[in-house]
Amino acid sequence: MKKENIEKRNENFLGQSGEDYLEAVLVFGKDQGCVRIVQISNYLGYSAPSVSVAVRKLVEKGYLKCRGKRGYSLTEKGRNLAEKVYERHGVLQKFLMYLGIIVS
Repeated sequence: MKKENIEKRNENFLGQSGEDYLEAVLVFGKDQGCVRIVQISNYLGYSAPSVSVAVRKLVEKGYLKCRGKRGYSLTEKGRNLAEKVYERHGVLQKFLMYLGIIVS
């Protein structure tokens, strides 16, 4: 793989926690459209300063958009990825329920 392709891939790589942030914005944003740092922090159990740093990186990468005092919303790029993550987590949860590992 060319060096440019590797750098581009690493630039867009979010990892599990980045995907979890996007999923949280998707879930909370359905009703309000925008999500605040404190909502993400409470949902994921991370400190507000940690969430602020992560959200800033997601804005820089084009996954989230700052809406001022209203909070943050998903960009089209962010929504596409968040929906895939949400669906993947749902499928995994159903599979684990089928195996009896988790109970609803």
